Amino acid sequence: MSSRTQAITLETFNSLVASIYDAALDESLWINVTEKLARSTYSKSALMRIQNINTRQVKASYTYGIDLEYKRLYSEYYAQMDPLIPTVFEKPGYMMQLAVDTPPGFKKSEFYHDYARPQESENMLGGLIIKAGENIGLVGIQRREKEGIFEKQEYDLLKLLMPHLNRAFNINQYLTQFRSHATSARNILDRLTTGVILVNQSGQPQYINSQAEYTLSNFSGIKFGPSGIQFPRLSDTNALQASIKKVSRVNSIGGDTLTVVNPAYHEAINIIVLPVSEVRNLGLDINMSSITAVLFIDTGENSDTKISEKVLMDIYKLTRAEARLSAALAGGKTLEKIAENFNLSQQTLRSQLKSCFKKTDTKRQAELVKLLLSGPSSLIRDEEL
Repeated sequence: MSSRTQAITLETFNSLVASIYDAALDESLWINVTEKLARSTYSKSALMRIQNINTRQVKASYTYGIDLEYKRLYSEYYAQMDPLIPTVFEKPGYMMQLAVDTPPGFKKSEFYHDYARPQESENMLGGLIIKAGENIGLVGIQRREKEGIFEKQEYDLLKLLMPHLNRAFNINQYLTQFRSHATSARNILDRLTTGVILVNQSGQPQYINSQAEYTLSNFSGIKFGPSGIQFPRLSDTNALQASIKKVSRVNSIGGDTLTVVNPAYHEAINIIVLPVSEVRNLGLDINMSSITAVLFIDTGENSDTKISEKVLMDIYKLTRAEARLSAALAGGKTLEKIAENFNLSQQTLRSQLKSCFKKTDTKRQAELVKLLLSGPSSLIRDEEL
């Protein structure tokens, strides 16, 4: 019995299915799938391709046994005249064998004479894996004309694999979108001019944006230990841990603020600690289930980055005085310190603060600060306007 007529074993089928789902998680492994598919069906070559059905542009191509020059020629030239593309405009799972379902005029076409025959890929078995908008996903195995048509067992194997290929391509698409969203979310957080740290209930950082890394790296004596962030003074470390535990309680709605000072180096950082329950859907590729608090960190008066008062006035319709107050609060200053700096009474500032709450639809100072630090006023500096 020749190898061509031997039955395809369950072991072969299971190995193909396993490789398909491996590729679903890592698209670079689709090349392994094409190789296994070609070898399992005693084919000369195999391919998987994502292509736009209108422009014929090849979005992705995974091949085995196809010369790289022909792969390039297809993308740059022959894709536009491929007579096989219109034949797959059916629902996913549709299959055809070229030797049986030869399109009219195919063997007289330039595509056949100058592309298929020189590669000795005259016979093809393939089908439509997925159709999403203008994009289609195709699978095909190729064989020399003299080797005859694909037999029933080979046709049946590819038919059985089609639903798995469809699911795997869908998984690929979802993961690509998720990774794109996660990258976008990280880029947004890294653009913030305020440090952001996501921590678990034990205070251990699970995510640190670029500004937080910069701020902490420039503050002398900070370490990261089993209990999270450790400051030069034990009292500061304990204060941060207490704040994190406080806001990590179930249904916690309040926030906490603290200022950490290192007198020896004349350094100070302001930290706002808020519960993370309202921001679980950040789109980051990290396990948000363990995160209970978010820390907003800046260096207060020593910071080169400030909330844009102009943006606050434009977006929230704050007066200049209200914008100045809001920006100062977001910078970690207390009402007492602001009153001293601006030479105003705390009663006047509280009146302005109430107006800020109303215009920003917030009710507490922590809510206002959270809004400002996560909004466009923290992304744009006045000099960029």
